[in-house]
Amino acid sequence: GPWMESVIDSCNGLITFTPKFEGIIENVVICMDNRGIFSIGERVFLVVNPGTWLNHPPMIERIPTRPQVVRAGEELIIGAPNIRIVDPDGDQLYTSCNIGACGQTDDGSFIWTFQTNFPGFYDVEIMFYDDRGGYVIMRIKVDVKPWWSY
Repeated sequence: GPWMESVIDSCNGLITFTPKFEGIIENVVICMDNRGIFSIGERVFLVVNPGTWLNHPPMIERIPTRPQVVRAGEELIIGAPNIRIVDPDGDQLYTSCNIGACGQTDDGSFIWTFQTNFPGFYDVEIMFYDDRGGYVIMRIKVDVKPWWSY
């Protein structure tokens, strides 16, 4: 990447670096032991300079990765800590969604609720947007099982 310092501390494995440019930095870390067993970790960072004229879109830091399963007629609630969205510029965020209801709790975290009596597989799109037009769409899948299942 565009940095000069050593990024991995050989004593404790701590990775530190200072990005020199705005943009998306894709990090892939591969750890291998002396027998050849390895593990791969990936993380994408959006580096921004907040407070400039440039508006940066909100970022999804954490979302549910597998389909959410609920029984028909029961309410499904997904919120903190399973959903974490931040705006790099510190702008107020708002939400809208294609099905269900979304909003914010008193502590500022987001919450999404959904309830239906009809079994099926639902594709949910929740949009997070700021006052200056930046937005990101979070997509999750919900599997509604018949009320007699499980």
